[in-house]
Amino acid sequence: MKNNFKLLIVLGLISFNIHSQGCSDAGFCVLQNTKEIDNFLAKHNSVTVGTGFGMGLEKVNFSNSYLEYGYNINEKIGLQTKLTYQNITGDFGKNGGFGDLFLIANYRSSTVNEYDFRFLVGTKIPLNTANAKNENGFSLPMEYQTSLGTYDVIVGTSMIYDKKWDFTVALQVPISNINENQFSPVFFNNTDKYNQTTGFTRKPDALLKVGCFFTINESRFSINPTFLGIFHLGKDSFTDALNNRVAIEKSDGFTLNCVINSILTFKDDSQLTLAIATPSPVRTAIRPDGLVRIFGVNLQYKIKF
Repeated sequence: MKNNFKLLIVLGLISFNIHSQGCSDAGFCVLQNTKEIDNFLAKHNSVTVGTGFGMGLEKVNFSNSYLEYGYNINEKIGLQTKLTYQNITGDFGKNGGFGDLFLIANYRSSTVNEYDFRFLVGTKIPLNTANAKNENGFSLPMEYQTSLGTYDVIVGTSMIYDKKWDFTVALQVPISNINENQFSPVFFNNTDKYNQTTGFTRKPDALLKVGCFFTINESRFSINPTFLGIFHLGKDSFTDALNNRVAIEKSDGFTLNCVINSILTFKDDSQLTLAIATPSPVRTAIRPDGLVRIFGVNLQYKIKF
């Protein structure tokens, strides 16, 4: 047990000294790992609290806290709700507040020849209009906003093989936009650090995830390395001074996230998880929505009852 804690601490220290691509998506990364449904069938309820730290472009610092409740109705159907809260600081100011509410339902089909299929459907509900302002009354860039200001539908499917390999594809589509962000570089000395996002509209995201679970010497400690590819399916856009819709060039494209989850399971089945974002060798897209992270670490604790 002592050695497991030492390993967790070492992994945490390593994460503070790497430059990495964090979870650059609009919500995929906060969703429950599909394999976890197996782990609390005997205990139908779970409560998770977590906090994460990261750095975005232009040295914008993020802290993200969340509270999650999960309930398994039976061995096939599970429900999940998650509430997020963010604090953001940088050269342009600071902002803090609730971000989004996620409501997710999971369905597990019957296992066939060690193949286990899951299906997911849910929604993301914004808790603000993404238009926080600085002390001068000017809209802050999207990097400083706690929500994207969009109602999204999320659908996905997962295949678990041999209870170790996890392959997931998912789609997140904005269906309603309450984003009122009015950021313009004109009000910030014509800065070129951030894209103009007046009347900001964003395109859907698709996800492809491959992960594997390793247990260390049959102990309660396991590691879950994961590759998470995010495809932004189109160019985001804004409204210019003449009320024309303008596409933001290179805002579409692919982002690869490399994440290591270190999981320690206690005798009461509660879990302590440390997630570290490792360097991403591939990133061809820029993200005017402010989701790009160049560093990330997250710690969470889950209890089951």
